[in-house]
Amino acid sequence: MLFLLYLSHLFYFFPIPHIYHYFDLLYQVINLCLFPVYYIYIRLLTTDTKLEFKKHGRYLIFPAVFSFQYAVGILVMTKAEHIEYLYSSLFQQENLTGIFIYQKFVYILCRALFILQGGFYLFRSYALIVRNKEQVRKFYAGNEEQQLKSMVMLTTTLVVMILGAISLSVIGKEHFMISQNLLIFPSLLLSALLFIIGWLGYHQVPVILKQDEKVLGSQRLFADSKLDPEGTKRIREGIAYLFDHQHVYLNKELTLLQLADMIRVSPDSLLQYLNNEIGNSYYGLVNYRRASHASYLQKHNPQISPHKISELSGFSSVKMMNDVKDEFGLSEKSVKKDNDQSI
Repeated sequence: MLFLLYLSHLFYFFPIPHIYHYFDLLYQVINLCLFPVYYIYIRLLTTDTKLEFKKHGRYLIFPAVFSFQYAVGILVMTKAEHIEYLYSSLFQQENLTGIFIYQKFVYILCRALFILQGGFYLFRSYALIVRNKEQVRKFYAGNEEQQLKSMVMLTTTLVVMILGAISLSVIGKEHFMISQNLLIFPSLLLSALLFIIGWLGYHQVPVILKQDEKVLGSQRLFADSKLDPEGTKRIREGIAYLFDHQHVYLNKELTLLQLADMIRVSPDSLLQYLNNEIGNSYYGLVNYRRASHASYLQKHNPQISPHKISELSGFSSVKMMNDVKDEFGLSEKSVKKDNDQSI
């Protein structure tokens, strides 16, 4: 997609009008789809697990409608008229007639849509990242620091790219015909940003685990079900056994989905139990135990380094351990009596 966008720029600015004539519509389609496609890309890195036409196709409705209008003008024009429009009429402010007025009007609308989409999807992407941080806390108990850092960097890069693309659209590509040497700046900027986005995306895995069907043997684990008294008892006993005897919270990779897996209930049922029955979150449940364990180790084994204690307690770093201990008031001076149960 981006290769074709750059290729069309080559044909336009070289210039090779007789070839760009065939690329002009493709350029407009790709240009209008750019921000929606990147927003879909961000969704797939955060909340969505697969590309679905019904869910993601709606983001491409406006690009499709405006592209169709642009295509109508090209089809009405002859090839010679289209080339004249691209390299002459497009720069004129007056004396346009007939199809040239229509096509320039549609071209301006396409640029306006491009700019509006940039701002809209910039806001949506940022909001998605903010919400996603809370989801990470729910599902990963605060141990996905690197994932969060990658998402922040990805969002920052996307912001710069969108603002840069909007600025270039406001200027208009036709103005670069005056001095084609200026093209080096937007080309280097956008190429670098696209590389960073691709590199981050390659290393980023979806941070929201899919709460969908999984089967262990013939038993469906994540069926859609409401939390009943039997389910409440099952979860309560499961947590007690796994935390008090198996000490699963010491595994820093433990997620809500995996814990629900072990108890043989759905993640939604587990969340219902935590929120409604004990008034806690997954983050609070797991990290309180980890912080208690770390406090106990620091009190009874002062010779162990903080890094080793954080590792033994299920934290991904000393900073994370200290932040969680401060959050729950579990410093060295306030070790709880029930810490013995955390070992």
